[in-house]
Amino acid sequence: MSVFKGFSIKLPVYTVITPQTGRSFDVRSLTVAEVSKLKSSLVTPSRATIIVDNMLWDSIDSKPEGWTVDIFKKNVTIKDREALLYGLYHVSFGDSRSISVYCTSCGQQQTIDIKLGSHFGMEAYPGSAGIKNSYIVGRASGENPIDEEIEVSIKKDQLKKSKTTAPKGMPAEIAATENLDISKEDEEFGVVNKVETAIDAPSEENNSDNIIDKVLRIELPISKVFAYVKQPTIADEESLLNTIPYATKKQSDVSTDTLIIEKFEMIKPDGKSEFVVNRQDIIWGYEELSPLDRDEIFKTYNENFGKYGINLNVGFECKSCGAISTNDLDITAHFFRIIASS
Repeated sequence: MSVFKGFSIKLPVYTVITPQTGRSFDVRSLTVAEVSKLKSSLVTPSRATIIVDNMLWDSIDSKPEGWTVDIFKKNVTIKDREALLYGLYHVSFGDSRSISVYCTSCGQQQTIDIKLGSHFGMEAYPGSAGIKNSYIVGRASGENPIDEEIEVSIKKDQLKKSKTTAPKGMPAEIAATENLDISKEDEEFGVVNKVETAIDAPSEENNSDNIIDKVLRIELPISKVFAYVKQPTIADEESLLNTIPYATKKQSDVSTDTLIIEKFEMIKPDGKSEFVVNRQDIIWGYEELSPLDRDEIFKTYNENFGKYGINLNVGFECKSCGAISTNDLDITAHFFRIIASS
């Protein structure tokens, strides 16, 4: 009798385009063993999140050349992870689900049957290389309408494509069309510099506006402190969660809220800057802010980072009052919910 060595099953695959970094990943279905592992991990939010992150990496069918799990976590944002979770959910559990929703008019909770794919939407960050390349191909074939945000980003790329300067007096816009670029310091002397692009990890973001590198400095209206706002990655979140493994939900929520803050800057009476960069100090400083300061931070984040991602807006007619309501389905919460009930 031969020894059973398992089935040779080709699991189904779902292609995911990450909305913020514009990368393409083929995500395979979870196995029964992996679902069981996830289910047993739902003890603390921090432990569950880290296990899900590792499982997302394991589920990628064709991994980018040269990438490791650590590189993956540093190059995928938290908003990108939502798209990957949607793909993993879709390919593992199917498109048809029964979900609980609330009527926004009468507050009545009810269960409806939906197809997730029919409610899926995505707003992509226009600066990522993958999104721009797809857009250019679509424009060339006549499939894509003009997108002003992406057009502006492409023109920025043309302006900084090389660091070779033109003869003195040539405008930067003309230099860009000649594959040349002039820095303000070098323009006066007509110095010629060659561009050298440094890449810490294998990346598709050459000459692109990488959202992970983007940081916005804003002055808060009440405290007059400067906050540096960014888009956190999976690695940023895991680093935080490892420091507070047994935090209460309130502590965890406040800590996670501050992930979008890279640092604070205070201007001292002598005009010099003092920076707050320690994560625990950032959390403490955040809790001392006025609600108006907090709102300014989140307004800046949402307008420049947070709006780029997936959305699952579920519209339905209330069975009780007949009103038309829309619920925004949280794919992360729904993913954990389906795992817990499996």
